[in-house]
Amino acid sequence: MKNYINENFSVKVNNKPKQVVYLDKEIEDDVIILYQVIRDIPKINSLEIKNTLLFDFLPEQQHIIHTQVLDKKQSALLTLENPAELLKY
Repeated sequence: MKNYINENFSVKVNNKPKQVVYLDKEIEDDVIILYQVIRDIPKINSLEIKNTLLFDFLPEQQHIIHTQVLDKKQSALLTLENPAELLKY
């Protein structure tokens, strides 16, 4: 499972790949909510998230990404047609 996640979920901060730390999860009906964090980032200008989890099994799969950098919150909807998003801070 860990290999599958590593192959299908990635984050770049300021155009550099970063390790994501899993914190916790919640399951509500058919929705899984994952809580993750990236630590030790002195300054952030951009955040690129790519998530292709489950697209090979469920082409209609959607991922809603919520981010919070300091006090600025941003969200993105990732789909098979749009599996990555670049957020600017």
